[in-house]
Amino acid sequence: MSILTWLVIGLIVGWLSNMIARDGGFGFVGDILIGIVGATLCGFVAAEVFDLYDTLSGFNLTSIIVAALGVIVTISIVRLTARPVQSV
Repeated sequence: MSILTWLVIGLIVGWLSNMIARDGGFGFVGDILIGIVGATLCGFVAAEVFDLYDTLSGFNLTSIIVAALGVIVTISIVRLTARPVQSV
């Protein structure tokens, strides 16, 4: 699958994560960026590790599931490593 497709799927999944985690998210732009990064990385890793080149070849349910898993993992890592912002 092309990187453009993964970016678009990541954009959609990131937006959905923003809608689901209203108060616990990283803001609209932050969730979309995390969605793009998570979907793209997980898409490439899943294609390499599980040999899913034919399955991950466009906008289909498998691609969206892989992207969603990538976003979940990426958001979990960011939440574990991000420091809380202190207000002044």
